[in-house]
Amino acid sequence: MTEAQRLEYIIAELCAGNQAQFSRISGINQTAINKIINEKGGEVGIRLTDTYINRIVRAFPKVNPEFLRGNSDYAGELSVEAVKAEYEKRLAEKDRIIDTLQKEIDLQRRMLEKLL
Repeated sequence: MTEAQRLEYIIAELCAGNQAQFSRISGINQTAINKIINEKGGEVGIRLTDTYINRIVRAFPKVNPEFLRGNSDYAGELSVEAVKAEYEKRLAEKDRIIDTLQKEIDLQRRMLEKLL
């Protein structure tokens, strides 16, 4: 599988082939994605670099980075259920952090009111 085919496969599996959606989620410029997939990156130096791979894995943690590098045939756990579970886990963690910060803000507000 070529670099272009691997990226195209990931986009097809995770975003139903929607490059714009994949671009928004991963933070990779859609033009760069298009050039990599159409294998036009060579002339301008756009390749599936470690920077791009890291962005993809950060946005889609179930993707196997070694698949994107061409070192593995296993793309990762790309089922809708696995991706959904990962996002729910991340949202729960963010909610926990927000709740903790809100409690800290409330405590500091009470302390400030006592001082004034």
